[in-house]
Amino acid sequence: MGLLACISVDGLPLQILLNANPGWAGTPVAVTRDEKPQSPILALNACAREKGLTVGMRYANALSIVPNLRARDMSADRIAEARNRIVHTISAFTPDIELCPFDDDALWASADGLRSLFGTEAHWSREVLRSLDAEGFKAAVVVGFTRFGTYAAARSRSRSTVFASREEERALVGRSPVDSLPLPQRTKSTLRRLEIRTIGHFVSLPEGEIVRRFGKDAGVLLKAILSDDPLPVQPLAIAETVPSRRHLDAPLTDLNLLMPHIDELLAVEAARAEAARSVIAGLTLILRTEDGDLTTDLIRPAAPTLMTALLGRLILLRLSARQFSSGVAEIEMHSARSSPSRTQGELFRRGGDSGGNPGRDLPAGARAFAAIRARFGNDAVACAELRDSWLPERSYAWVPIQGPSLPGARPAPRPAPKRLNAVRRILYMPQQGPEGMRTVKDPFVVSGSWWGTEARDIPFHREYSFHSSEQGLFWIYRDRLTGSFFVQGVVD
Repeated sequence: MGLLACISVDGLPLQILLNANPGWAGTPVAVTRDEKPQSPILALNACAREKGLTVGMRYANALSIVPNLRARDMSADRIAEARNRIVHTISAFTPDIELCPFDDDALWASADGLRSLFGTEAHWSREVLRSLDAEGFKAAVVVGFTRFGTYAAARSRSRSTVFASREEERALVGRSPVDSLPLPQRTKSTLRRLEIRTIGHFVSLPEGEIVRRFGKDAGVLLKAILSDDPLPVQPLAIAETVPSRRHLDAPLTDLNLLMPHIDELLAVEAARAEAARSVIAGLTLILRTEDGDLTTDLIRPAAPTLMTALLGRLILLRLSARQFSSGVAEIEMHSARSSPSRTQGELFRRGGDSGGNPGRDLPAGARAFAAIRARFGNDAVACAELRDSWLPERSYAWVPIQGPSLPGARPAPRPAPKRLNAVRRILYMPQQGPEGMRTVKDPFVVSGSWWGTEARDIPFHREYSFHSSEQGLFWIYRDRLTGSFFVQGVVD
């Protein structure tokens, strides 16, 4: 196998957030999983870490320590868009690029046979870093002989490296910290408590013990570290697209004056899609202001279409809530396309009933969903999905949905029971109960995570029961670890 390089863009979601908000430079910044008080922190900049914050803390707890903490969540669409930009930037320096399957911040690229163009691998690495820096991404490039060797070196070091031999690569990987491994934070904490500090210590453990204690993924990782990695880089199929771009002679802040330029670019993209016998499934709109601020928006219609009026309305909804700090100087737009389907609009169409009442218009519902996403964000339309968890507040999660769907056929109704049905309505978060609450003699006990140390896996020991009062019937529990009573829900 020839030379390959691992290119690691450390903290990609955090870099996207800082690039979109240059005024936050020098202030504590965090990336959270969701925009909720109890959402865990996924990434922190250096200023936030210096103030004592750590990854995994709840946003509300971090805010009590650092009141001026700035935090946002990062959607998968924005991360995918940034990753595509990185791939297209690197594709100018090598034809073969392979995405890392377990880390969105890393990818591999073939560095073999490029000396006739760049002289040395070190010069090639510098040119790649320079191009990524021009796009606003800070990265490290490590050229070596194996996938995992270059990955571990790139994740554990902030500077670029070119290995001269496999022995040098293997020695540096053995000295790399265990925190550079793509393992869950809980597993890393356990390894640190066992005084396993380096990757060399990790690979010295018996494979059976690693699988038994840390799971099959850790065992697969051990085999990947010890393998010779004979396969060459598996290249991506990169579709070359030329975006529609317009540089404005006079920067504009008025949306009414900006939309005609956007509509003209939209007409160009629609004409290109029609010429290619395809339809537009999504639009990426990039606006650059005269101050250098860059904003990227992903617009998705309810169904792939060539109707520029509909797409223009979605763009207008997205931009109507935005205040530009300075005039927009450049507009860039490119579209994601798909093949049209003649039956696409007829799959779920239903007519009215025998009484002449109109049926449900699913295409209209999908258009309404698209408008809501355009106005309030791509994760604004969601539904609850059950999760496997003992704790009631973790037994469901909100999952984005793309469009409405008709319910399936319901079974024949059973005879109504003579007894009354009680429904427990779970609160979004448990609330501490008033004085005077008490549990019954034999409460329902929920206990677990006695081994945990992370924010999500802290130990819990609850005694659940029902409590009747003048305000109604409550579903409560006593926290044995603190001795306090909490209201988990109400009973209707």
